[in-house]
Amino acid sequence: ARGSQGTGALQGSNLTVMFAGGVATFSGLSYNVAETMNIAFSTSAGAFTTTSNSVVVSPATASQLVVTQQPSATATAGLAFATQPVVKEEDSFGNVITSDSTHTVTAARGSLGTAALQGAPLTVTLAGGVATFSGLSYNVAETINLGFATNAGAFTAVSNNIAVSPAAPSQLV
Repeated sequence: ARGSQGTGALQGSNLTVMFAGGVATFSGLSYNVAETMNIAFSTSAGAFTTTSNSVVVSPATASQLVVTQQPSATATAGLAFATQPVVKEEDSFGNVITSDSTHTVTAARGSLGTAALQGAPLTVTLAGGVATFSGLSYNVAETINLGFATNAGAFTAVSNNIAVSPAAPSQLV
């Protein structure tokens, strides 16, 4: 079982094994939380226990982008979204790829809307696996969403919808 370090559950099909010549040999054990953990061992032969040394578990290969801070649900045409999106690069277990500060994430108008997303920069470099955007806006009054792509792999993410309202009147036509 997972010992005193760590928050996840120890994985594997053989968490209990029989002694063979006084030795218990485990195989196929895994752990899917990127953190330091240890393994606790106990026996049915008595109240004997021991704990392994600490094991540092790294994230698996990056496989997804996740929007962890959605942009504002409403916005005004031409003005920066009050809440800017934050996107994380994660493995399939939800661990952030904290070692990645070289790849980029690009924001664009997603599948909803008719115009281009505004603001700079539209492409940001990951910092510890996190892409934090600032200054994004849209200049057409319509419902849009944002699409995010990365040069770290062929995986993308889409934001929630944003209802963009017209800006204040500025001219007569």
